[in-house]
Amino acid sequence: MEAGTGSDRADYLIVGRIRRPHGIRGELLIAVDTDRPQSVFRTGRAIQLGDVDGEPNGAKYRIGRLRPTTGGGILKLDGVESREGAEALRGHTLLIAATAASPAATDEVHYHDLVGLAVRTRDGDLGRVTDILGFPGGETLVIQVPDGREILIPFAKEFVTGIDLKAEVVTIDPPEGLLDL
Repeated sequence: MEAGTGSDRADYLIVGRIRRPHGIRGELLIAVDTDRPQSVFRTGRAIQLGDVDGEPNGAKYRIGRLRPTTGGGILKLDGVESREGAEALRGHTLLIAATAASPAATDEVHYHDLVGLAVRTRDGDLGRVTDILGFPGGETLVIQVPDGREILIPFAKEFVTGIDLKAEVVTIDPPEGLLDL
């Protein structure tokens, strides 16, 4: 997600995804990927546009307003005035500079900080976190193991038992058989 590959991608955080146009006046239905939408999507704030993977594309907009909806919001960006203009933005990500994000509280972690961390179980090293997926039931860690397989682990306290950002390790306690799927 935020792991850079020679680009400035690691400098940005995905805070939303444009689903589709809403109406005829340039509004956008978005999925919100932040737990602080009122702060992130405040009127007048500059926001960077990115491709579907969160790679910045250079386009910047100012936020006109955000109206919360179930599971997301209706966003108005300054300069997007028509349905056609909104349609051109479908599928893009909305990004903010990583340095502009609010610091995580002591019992919180920014998801982008998890990508690349080693994953361990009580039996030893398992693999590395490569992504965090958002599902209606909650977030899920994508862990790539040495044989190339990807294992999905719900990002919940009963499965993720520890996160040590300094040691760059996520400790998990998966239920019996989950790693064999």
